[in-house]
Amino acid sequence: MKTEGHSADMFSRRFLNFMLWYQFGHPDLSEYMAGVAHRAGLRVVHLAGLSELRDPRALEFLKHCRDEHGDEIVLWLGPDTQLLNELKIEEDGGFLFQLSTEAKMQVVRRMTDRYRKALGAPCTAAAYFTLDAVCLKALKEACPEIICAMASCFEEGINVTHGHRYFNIEWINWNEGGPWCPWIPRSGNALAPAGVGDEKIDLVCIPHLSRNLMQSFDARNDWNSSQPMDQMRGKSVWGGNIDYVKRLFQEYMKQAELNHGYAYYQFLEGQGPLDTSSPHVFDEPASECKQVYEEYVGFLGEQVRAGSVTNVSMTEFGKWFWDYYGGKTPTTMAHWHDLRHGSKKEYIWCLNSQSRLLLAPGRGGAILDWRPYSAGIEKHIGNDSASLWDGSYPFVIQNHHRYGSMATGLFRLNGVTLNLSDYPLQTASVTNQKEGIAVSYKPITLDFGQLSCEIAVACRLDNDGVITIQYKLGAVSGGTGELEMCEYVRGTWGTTDLPESLKGLWLEAVRGNTREGFKYAYRGRVVQLDGANECRVCLPREKIVVRLWSEDDECSGIVGETPLFQSFFDMALFRRLALQEGNAFTCHLSAVRGELVSVAESRLAKRRSDWPATNAALTMPWHPSGQPNPLRCPQCLFSDRETHLLLRGAQYYCPFCSFEGDKSAVLGLYQKMRGVKHA
Repeated sequence: MKTEGHSADMFSRRFLNFMLWYQFGHPDLSEYMAGVAHRAGLRVVHLAGLSELRDPRALEFLKHCRDEHGDEIVLWLGPDTQLLNELKIEEDGGFLFQLSTEAKMQVVRRMTDRYRKALGAPCTAAAYFTLDAVCLKALKEACPEIICAMASCFEEGINVTHGHRYFNIEWINWNEGGPWCPWIPRSGNALAPAGVGDEKIDLVCIPHLSRNLMQSFDARNDWNSSQPMDQMRGKSVWGGNIDYVKRLFQEYMKQAELNHGYAYYQFLEGQGPLDTSSPHVFDEPASECKQVYEEYVGFLGEQVRAGSVTNVSMTEFGKWFWDYYGGKTPTTMAHWHDLRHGSKKEYIWCLNSQSRLLLAPGRGGAILDWRPYSAGIEKHIGNDSASLWDGSYPFVIQNHHRYGSMATGLFRLNGVTLNLSDYPLQTASVTNQKEGIAVSYKPITLDFGQLSCEIAVACRLDNDGVITIQYKLGAVSGGTGELEMCEYVRGTWGTTDLPESLKGLWLEAVRGNTREGFKYAYRGRVVQLDGANECRVCLPREKIVVRLWSEDDECSGIVGETPLFQSFFDMALFRRLALQEGNAFTCHLSAVRGELVSVAESRLAKRRSDWPATNAALTMPWHPSGQPNPLRCPQCLFSDRETHLLLRGAQYYCPFCSFEGDKSAVLGLYQKMRGVKHA
């Protein structure tokens, strides 16, 4: 997809890894798939495990592809029973990441040695669904020549676990909170990208598949990837129609415009869907899967021939990435649109070595996901680790797992409080600059009844991980006075939709040398400090401090805990500004490593129910603004999920899924749920 005005060099930095699993038990199908790719003019990255390296036919074919077509043979790190028996490892080795630390190291050493002997060359690229820091370090130690490794699945976590039903097979492996794009891994956590000054593992990591960056967050990543199998299971493509494939590929290529010409896309498939003797996980017959595969490969071949993308090996890509970005993770972003359902929904993903951030224009530019890499969380997984299967990087905000958590703007005037997350914004500009990522939105009009005013919203993620949010007043009509502006953060800590204990957190509001706070005890208390321009939440166990602050000295600050029925912490900074065009409120959000310096609990701490309703943060309306009796989303109800719809003119839309329709459409789907026929 070539865009006018872009140099040829931009397209030389758009990369395709075309990957196939070769499976020795199905040589005819595996060789057929490679043949289709070669006829389309594609170079193949063959993922081969020990079974393939032991098999004479497979090994001969792989060497032929390498020598005749310039293909790459990548070590697939799937341990098998024969290997475990050789090493006298008495563990079930279905997945490498589930083994103990010592077993991982032994397996990786033996597998890289077998690769070298079978192919007469060192292993420079390896792959698996998940490789934690222990596995990556073992790879680098066993084979210093390693350059590139497939190491994680973007957002393969509890959404997949909840919905995963492959006949009677299930698995547990939480792998959320990492990059969706290639990165350099930190030494202590494979999901955390390394930047300047970070201890890192000297190789380039790529994700397992390119995911739909909206559906993979909202729902299941295993239905929403670049793999034909996933797309067919999710009913996105079928024989004779691969339009979704084209939209997904083109959306990834478009991100080059935001990332200085760089984009990455990965195709991967194995013989399973094409095997007529295996039911696999499809409703469609193998013949239709074969048709989709051929159409998909043909499309990618056309894109390579047109110069829209460069077809490379994993090693070639890894070398380029390491050299081009100087061995550190670049600041990367993605402006993503709804490719599957055709709604107007957008997401803006931001990533650097200090933070991963998700902004939702359709919800007032609210922050829906925040992973603070600056917190330096170290983690590996396996049967001898403290985390076991949970490799996810923790969140401070994850709106879909903990639906109340987000960062949003609140505005109060004459007793009316409006929550910006109830309003859809239109993106004005999205830029990836040298100093960080900047997003701005077109001004929106807030109607308080007798008076209305325009608010312009902007958000920035700096290279040091600091998030800056600004609300700026535009035109005002209908009167004068003061508008109370508030940045409200409802946060938590964890990796799943079930809360971790927040007991013992320290919450405080800060004014100069004055600190008023208390330990979290699920009693529903709050502290408000007039003149405070900083709020802090300290997690003593993790030695992390979450900060919300402003350079404005005329703020007030609030910190709060929730009762045991919920599990969140609240932080809010607010101030009153004259209703004059140009007035603005700016605040910052960050998470840093830090020890708690204890002070006595504040006497200002009160129960929420005892607190006078004098500020925006404590008077959020129960229902969305202007909707005393809002309808619920019928599409979410079909999935046994409850979300209230928001109103945009005469159209209702869901902030969670893709539903949009008028009242009659909503009521019609309600009737369908009841099984009642209607006119």
